[in-house]
Amino acid sequence: MKINDLKGLQNIPNIKTVQYLAFENNQLSTIQPDAFAGLTNLKELYLGYSKLTTIQPNAFAGLKNLEWLALDNNQLTTIKQPKAFAGLTKLGRFELYDNQLDKKTKDALRKALQANINLYIMF
Repeated sequence: MKINDLKGLQNIPNIKTVQYLAFENNQLSTIQPDAFAGLTNLKELYLGYSKLTTIQPNAFAGLKNLEWLALDNNQLTTIKQPKAFAGLTKLGRFELYDNQLDKKTKDALRKALQANINLYIMF
């Protein structure tokens, strides 16, 4: 869904066959808890250029097969619950560049994701 006016993400329909979703160029601001919980086979999620400022705890709950998560080019300054990403055990690529994350937040994210041995984080 490119160049849309979506204001928020919550309770995306349970479509188990979806493997890739892109929500870019939107006005999302926040991702609600369990927004993607029904998308258990999702492998790639792109949320770049969406004016995200807040990621709620458990926003990515249920995404046990997610391999690539892109949150680049948003307006994130802090992530209050880095453990929101901890369940993403198959995550291999995590893009967070072109946000305003401070060193403390980056370090907390690295720690929350340390179990992902092959993870490549782009700040």
